[in-house]
Amino acid sequence: MQQAAAQVEDIIVTAQKREENLQDVPISITAVTSEQLQKSGVTKVEDLAFSASGLNMTRTTEATVVNIRGIGTAGGSTGQDSAVATFIDGVYIPSMAGATMSLNNVARVEVLKGPQGTLYGRNTTGGAVNIITKDPSKTFTFLGDIAYANRDTIEVSMYAAGPLADSLSADIAVFYHNQQDGFGFNPVTGRDVNRGKDIAIRSKWLLELGDSTTVTIAGDYARTQSDIAASYRAIPSSVLLDGTVGRRPGEGWWDSSQSLVGELDTRRWGVFGKVRHETGDFTLTSITAYRGSRGFQNPDVDATALPIINPNLFNREKQFTQELQLNYDRPGFNAVVGAFYMGATSAY
Repeated sequence: MQQAAAQVEDIIVTAQKREENLQDVPISITAVTSEQLQKSGVTKVEDLAFSASGLNMTRTTEATVVNIRGIGTAGGSTGQDSAVATFIDGVYIPSMAGATMSLNNVARVEVLKGPQGTLYGRNTTGGAVNIITKDPSKTFTFLGDIAYANRDTIEVSMYAAGPLADSLSADIAVFYHNQQDGFGFNPVTGRDVNRGKDIAIRSKWLLELGDSTTVTIAGDYARTQSDIAASYRAIPSSVLLDGTVGRRPGEGWWDSSQSLVGELDTRRWGVFGKVRHETGDFTLTSITAYRGSRGFQNPDVDATALPIINPNLFNREKQFTQELQLNYDRPGFNAVVGAFYMGATSAY
């Protein structure tokens, strides 16, 4: 009886700023392909925790808080960088609110576990999450999906790509998610809580200038409206500001008895350009990016049925990054040298 020899699929990653086989990278890394994300039902960044061991992702108001092997940042306030860095197509995303996004045009996700050095601009103590989006194909491609799920949830995902000229191709990805029924209920307001909707649009253009030079330009916009992580539930047996003791009889894990329905409204946008030129054994790459976000929060901090502490919080963030990389690659020897600049402001 003849048995077919088992073959290990080659997975190409860029964890060391160059394309390598996953088995040749001396780093603890988990690579998740687009097919694996689709099979696992992963549509948002926080869902990645279901696809990579040692990775934990939670929502704190607007922010996505990432922990790898128990190391992360215990908060998600504006201007607070994460101990686990997030990158999109090589662009560093310091804002944890800016790292909250959909994943419907992703080629793969690389989760690097453990401290990362200067290859990643600003060092990260916990690890890094690299999100690599698809490049536009030279043949017309269309993928679409419409789904209806529990909690009266509607989800629409669309991806289209194709050539615009001999040397120019482009794509567009659209994602819409609307959970209309909440996970919990607020008897004070008579409304559902812990529900929300997301919309995201992203487009990438690829221009080939000869055989050795490519120019990539991409832009994206996203908006999240939700009260998830803004609808507070009192800790059991705690004494609240109105003199009552939480948690109230019959109150479930996702329920809330606060005086209002919490509100989160975050807009995120960005553009980036990448120029890659190969000459002999050298490859020069320039990545220029600008990102911004603007958000509004209205949580009921006291978690009671009385309007005691209901702050209106406004925040905005913007950043400009420029990175230069020079790679040298020959059989048996390779090296990379580069420079990284970031200017960022945060207001809260």
